[in-house]
Amino acid sequence: MAARNVTVTKVRPMSAFKIGICMALIGFAAWLIAVSVLYMAVDAAGVVASMNSLISGVGGDTAIDFPFVLAIAALFGAIGVVFVALVAPLTAFLYNALTGLVGGVEVELTDYR
Repeated sequence: MAARNVTVTKVRPMSAFKIGICMALIGFAAWLIAVSVLYMAVDAAGVVASMNSLISGVGGDTAIDFPFVLAIAALFGAIGVVFVALVAPLTAFLYNALTGLVGGVEVELTDYR
């Protein structure tokens, strides 16, 4: 079992972008599932019906329903995905610039064959 110390001195921005997009899309799916489950729980508790009666009582015509909540959640999730897609390569550029000063991250790799 041989172990080697390796220093990561460069991260390719395109690689960071691809990983960031994949992670953001997984987070987006989890976000939509969580919002759906939370909406169902709040609806079962009667909060949605109470909010809709309050809105109609003050003269509003917008009703809170599942498609509306899911559309708003999808909008915020899409903004988050775009943000991660923009920040991941910038983080890789920043990491690459700082490795010249501090030397990078040291990782120990072990061969278990």
